[in-house]
Amino acid sequence: MHMIRPLATLALSALACTVAWADDDIWTRATLLDVPDGPKQVLKAKGIDLAVDVTHFLQGLETGGSDYANGGKADLRIRLDGQKLGTWPGFFISSHIEYNYGNDVNQAAPGLNIIPINTALAYPSRKSSMFSLLFTQAFSATTTLTAGLFNMFDVAARRPLVGGGGIDTFWNLAVAAPLTNITPPYIYGVSLNTRNDLGSFGLFIYDPRDAQDRDIISDLFSEGVTYSGTATFPVTIAGLNGFQNLRLVYSTLDGVDLSSLPPGIGQPPRFKTDRWYVQYSFEQFLVQDPQDPKVGWGLFGQLGYSDGNPNAFQGHGFIGLAGNNLMDGRGRDRWGVAYYSYRLSNVFRNALPGIGSSIKPNEGVETFYNWAVTPWFRLAFDAQWSRPYNGVDNNYFLGTSAHIKFF
Repeated sequence: MHMIRPLATLALSALACTVAWADDDIWTRATLLDVPDGPKQVLKAKGIDLAVDVTHFLQGLETGGSDYANGGKADLRIRLDGQKLGTWPGFFISSHIEYNYGNDVNQAAPGLNIIPINTALAYPSRKSSMFSLLFTQAFSATTTLTAGLFNMFDVAARRPLVGGGGIDTFWNLAVAAPLTNITPPYIYGVSLNTRNDLGSFGLFIYDPRDAQDRDIISDLFSEGVTYSGTATFPVTIAGLNGFQNLRLVYSTLDGVDLSSLPPGIGQPPRFKTDRWYVQYSFEQFLVQDPQDPKVGWGLFGQLGYSDGNPNAFQGHGFIGLAGNNLMDGRGRDRWGVAYYSYRLSNVFRNALPGIGSSIKPNEGVETFYNWAVTPWFRLAFDAQWSRPYNGVDNNYFLGTSAHIKFF
């Protein structure tokens, strides 16, 4: 009953909002209210692209008895086309407003669980709502400059096989938007991206502090600056698409020198003036639809490594399979399975006398199936195993979600 009531409520509310148009099939619309010559299409033609969707989760910790939590996320996305609105070609303004409600199981498991089981409900983490605001100028079809307040989950959501921002594919942060401890979830910065026949290249310069603290806008970059460079190279194997990606990050943000912990009596801890991080990732289709190369399934993975001081997250990685269900009529469905592991640095563990030696890697497995009932209504089913840093507890989670694209 815990699982049936929220899904039934969402389904009935979605159907209650529908309006019958003579020349329209509600079951094939891209969104619930996207009808021919309807308000969504009229606004888009004028340069205003709106999207509204709600995702409701029901997830529980099965270890030691099931206790399910209900919670959800509402998202409003706005994109303004400057040329259509009377400014100049290539100029765009975009915003993503998100609101979380209800409860989650991210803190329900025993042991040292740092990585959220449910990304969508874990962030924003300081308040129930958050927004991004970006200004983009496209200088050509291949080069763009974007500045403003970034939502980094939107960036992670663009990956072909794994992307989904914690909603459409994997829920666990370790895979949905890997925790690096050098890139906050929301940041002020500027990003330059370009591509050529060799690949795609980006330079991202941002304030290293979490922009959920609204006060940092008054003194941007006062505590340091982070430089992130990426290079993505397309790879085709046996006619199947894929890519290889390399990311290098360097930050001047001060942090406590973990090697100075615990400090001596009367001695303050030392500070370290910089930190770095390197990451390699890939995605490779193993099967693709010849009619639509975006549809298929394949192998993906990532390895990340930091200096381990002051960044306590030294190494992480994940690997898995994900993609679409290529059975007849099920091409919109998505599925996946992944294994991940996160390791805290030796310097950090050495700073914890008596318990540091017992801290093990946080590892886990997640599998999901996302069933596209219609293009605008999805039901997802998720199962996870997680072993926290104490290396003892085995935590099992089961969950389901309903996702409705209203507009």
